[in-house]
Amino acid sequence: MWESCTILIVLLVSFLLAKILQRTLYKKLARVPSLWIAKTLVPAFAALTMPAAYVLICAMVKGNVLERGYDDVLLTPFSHLAVGWFLVVLVNRMTEEPFWQRLLGGIIIVLTVLAITDLLDPTMKALDDISFGLGDLQITLLGIIKGMFMLLFLIWMSVRLSGVAESQMHKMPNITPSMEVLFAKILKVILISLSILIGMQSLGIQLSSLTVLGGAIGLGIGFGLQKVISNLISGVILLLDKSIKPGDVISIEGTYGWINKLSARYVSVITRDGRETLIP
Repeated sequence: MWESCTILIVLLVSFLLAKILQRTLYKKLARVPSLWIAKTLVPAFAALTMPAAYVLICAMVKGNVLERGYDDVLLTPFSHLAVGWFLVVLVNRMTEEPFWQRLLGGIIIVLTVLAITDLLDPTMKALDDISFGLGDLQITLLGIIKGMFMLLFLIWMSVRLSGVAESQMHKMPNITPSMEVLFAKILKVILISLSILIGMQSLGIQLSSLTVLGGAIGLGIGFGLQKVISNLISGVILLLDKSIKPGDVISIEGTYGWINKLSARYVSVITRDGRETLIP
């Protein structure tokens, strides 16, 4: 009974604290003339204040209860639920892509349910006990799952960072649209490559042991994707020589229109009837 009352009090205090923080933030940020802050930062902070306040106050109350030697039946599950709530809201604010929201949100919900039912530690131990050998390397199923999560997170961060860098370059008047696309693609490739390397290192895979295998795979991919690679190289050459740029009017093989977007693999052309055509 007393735990139920405590949880209700924590919810009430968290709600009041969140409202106070939101009002304080609105007053501070109202003086900052920034469209990005108004559209992104303020709504994100408003959505996160309530779960963040609940997590903080619930952790403080739980620590005090455990120190006094009281039985903890509901506070720990509600603490896990609060953390899961905060993480789901955080993910939904960090990305607007439905795929990432569903994937990361589903993972958080599963982990939260396992933590509430006290099955998280046994599940982690069971996954860690499942292992197999890869030469001299011993890999566990838990390590693979952690490595995949890290790889997905790093790739997502790489895509986000390259998008932010591209938007910042778009504001620079001394960078042409073609060079903007080229720099953005190079940065994206570098970041994703680093993400893959870091993900493999987190699995304990030594990169030196994959030299021969990587060469064979690269040779096979090179033969299978000759046309794609050819289009990619041609696109890079077009971006480097600055012969075309967005807004130019072109006519190729019966397609007449103006360039809407440049990519490393294709050119987006808007025809006179408003249709978009992708030309390799």
